[in-house]
Formats: sequence, C-alpha cells, structure tokens
Amino acid sequence: MLVDTEVSSGIYKNDIVIFSLEERKYCKRVIGEPGDVVEVKQKAIYVNSVLKYKARNDGLELKKIELNENEYYVIGDNVDNSYDNRVYGPIQKEQIIGKVIKIKHKS
Repeated sequence: MLVDTEVSSGIYKNDIVIFSLEERKYCKRVIGEPGDVVEVKQKAIYVNSVLKYKARNDGLELKKIELNENEYYVIGDNVDNSYDNRVYGPIQKEQIIGKVIKIKHKS
C-alpha cells in the first residue's frame, strides 16, 4: 500500500485510511464524515437514512449518532467480520495517520 500522510486535502467517503487506536494501527474505509448521521439497525448500516451496507451476521443495534467536527465513521470492507466503529465508535481526525492512495497486488 502507498499511504499519503499529508491529509490536508481532506478525508472523504470511500477513502481508505490508516489510523491509530489503542496503540495499534488499523486500515478501514470511511463511510461517514463530519455532519453525517450514522445508524446501525436490523443488520444494516445507514448513513443519512440511506442504506449503505447490509451485514449477514451483525446483530448490533446502535443509536443514531451525528458525527461532530473532525469525527469519521469507518468500517472494514469485510463487513461481517470487522472490528470497526460499530464496536469502538467514531474516530477523530487526529487519529488518522494517512490515506491509502494506491494498493499494489502481488502477481
């Protein structure tokens, strides 16, 4: 992965970010930006009342949360098996180390 640590250009939905949490580094996709409302109910994740992800095995039900300034909601691409914001809540911009700008797959 090639990671741009200069995030002054902004962090937006669908960006893949690297962030620090509890002395570990994680790589997740941004699905919510400041001002967005995120809700997890009936095995689905809604952003601004629009269904974004459906999870087969997720039984979590979380209240609607409105993301504050400098808060982001991230999830793993493997929605059914991801340790993400559904567990530990939104991340702060200062936790973000950088965003992935290129992924090179082995041939």
